[in-house]
Amino acid sequence: MKKTIFAIFALLSAITINGQYSETRLGFDFSPQISWMMSDDNSISSNGLMGGYNFGLIIDRFFAPNYAFNSGIMINTTGGK
Repeated sequence: MKKTIFAIFALLSAITINGQYSETRLGFDFSPQISWMMSDDNSISSNGLMGGYNFGLIIDRFFAPNYAFNSGIMINTTGGK
């Protein structure tokens, strides 16, 4: 899994982007998260919050000055107790 993610990152990093106002932009996103889990069953209780993070690559492909298609790959490390 790590080799696949590294290969995708290396491939996308090799794309040359010329200038600030190019038609394609690459970005990296990293953000902290707080999550919890609940059940509809009253006999199961929640044990609180769990911290995690979200990270990944973002690709914007502009087709007009203020409009773009956005895509990417993100990995979440969330859950609950």
